[in-house]
Amino acid sequence: MKRALLGFLLSLGIFKAGMAGTLSGVISGTLRLQDSPYRVIADITVPAGDSLVIEKGVVLQFENATSLIVKGVLQVLGSPEDSVFFQSANNQPVPGDWNGIHFQPSGAGVLRFAVIEHATTGMTCNSASPVVFNSVLRNNNNGIDFLGGSTGMLQYSLIEFNRNAAIRAISGSPTIRNCVIRDNGHYGFEAAIVVESAPGTTISTNLIIQNSNSGIDVSNSTGVRIWQNTVAKNDMGITLTDAGAEIVNNLVAFNGMGISAENSQPVVRHNLVWGSPGGNFYNMPDSIGLKTRINANGDSTDAFFNLIADPQFVNAGDGDYRTYESSPCVDAGDPGNPAGIAVLGAAPDIGAFENSGLSLPVELETFYYESGYLHWRTASETNNLGFYIERGVSPEGPFREIGFVPGQGTVARPTRYRFAVSPDTPGYYRLRQVDFDGRVWFSEAIRVAVVPNQFRLSVYPNPYRITDAGTPLRVELHLPQRERVRLVVYDLLGRQIAVLVDGVLDAGRHTVSWNAANALNQRVAVGAYFYRLETPRGRFSGRFLVIQK
Repeated sequence: MKRALLGFLLSLGIFKAGMAGTLSGVISGTLRLQDSPYRVIADITVPAGDSLVIEKGVVLQFENATSLIVKGVLQVLGSPEDSVFFQSANNQPVPGDWNGIHFQPSGAGVLRFAVIEHATTGMTCNSASPVVFNSVLRNNNNGIDFLGGSTGMLQYSLIEFNRNAAIRAISGSPTIRNCVIRDNGHYGFEAAIVVESAPGTTISTNLIIQNSNSGIDVSNSTGVRIWQNTVAKNDMGITLTDAGAEIVNNLVAFNGMGISAENSQPVVRHNLVWGSPGGNFYNMPDSIGLKTRINANGDSTDAFFNLIADPQFVNAGDGDYRTYESSPCVDAGDPGNPAGIAVLGAAPDIGAFENSGLSLPVELETFYYESGYLHWRTASETNNLGFYIERGVSPEGPFREIGFVPGQGTVARPTRYRFAVSPDTPGYYRLRQVDFDGRVWFSEAIRVAVVPNQFRLSVYPNPYRITDAGTPLRVELHLPQRERVRLVVYDLLGRQIAVLVDGVLDAGRHTVSWNAANALNQRVAVGAYFYRLETPRGRFSGRFLVIQK
């Protein structure tokens, strides 16, 4: 009876969300996780005056050339643990399979932890201003369009591997903040961020890297604010045509051309531009780029405090676009702080990253496998874009990327995450954590053994701070059956440091504590260590770090 009723409603083009099945026509209510995935066989529309709520973990699979059209209100309630997926229904998806999410002039909404992929344009905002947080737009022809006066916001999101543009503001004036925009445009001709006839657009504190064409291209627009971005390794950095823009506190390095202008008079101050074969500054007033004064740090600048110097990236080759504390970018930005960032020194640093040393942006507490998922928990996060999940055949790799889970940005509370993996695929898994300023951290010391029967092994916290008196390092293991277990810690030379378990354990979860001392109760030295678990079914090992502070 339920299937017959659903078919009748679909034939009328009316679907009250909350029932499993295929979707088409008018839709409202709630799409629930228990009925997911949903297959969209024709355009679905949230009507004006109505709303659609999508619960965390829901998957919508769109058949060719279908769309989600929003005339009312759309609320996407993904979470760090369970994103909401908008994806192609094809077994071998490619960009352009479906037509994306379309916000019409009467539409509104909030999207949190959404993943939109393989659409023509992932999301189109036409005179509508939705807010998008902690989301991913990837492998589309274009990532997101702000059209016809849209003033929407895109924040703490990842826009990557779109064939043409990542973001287009055409007659719209969005705010784009704290995003990572990378590897777009390799099959297209537009910039990563296109601003056309879009006065008042704000592009602030983003990492814009490795895109074809320009990182940011502004045309026929005035009052555009380009503040505090890192724009690196693009074909061109920032390009302007018939435009007025305020370009302040940006780090523009290793692009084919730095900042160039045609028939434009931008305000260009307190930037660092470096390593541009086609010229650091092109078609600018002669005073820009000509070293004539000294800034507060004692470095040579032009009349507008623009620097021409090596930014001292930590490791741009591996995607780490932080700068060292010795970088000329530190405290060299406009003291007026137009982007309104949290300043740690006498003035803002130049670029997307406010230098606070090389501390880890995420406190990782646990990382383990259970019931078809990798699980991890953070105690706190600072500027966290998210986690790439990588799998390898050995603890040393090589590793390949298999997925991404968005982070929480900056939070002081614990957060739990999970990612589905096959329980029948043994391997070595690690997290590659990336923040919005380009810093990268690998959880190489946390090894999770994924084997049949839900065996699990994890070590936390990792790295272990030896100065944390009274807080032991914990080893957690889950045994599918009662068996003999021997768990030993070794140093890098293979010397036995401590025996943590040597006996028979019952099936289930066990936690073993270690005070970072050897058999003589002497505190171990700072460095890398191995743990090895021996059972009748085999050996499982991994690494962890002991650090000073």
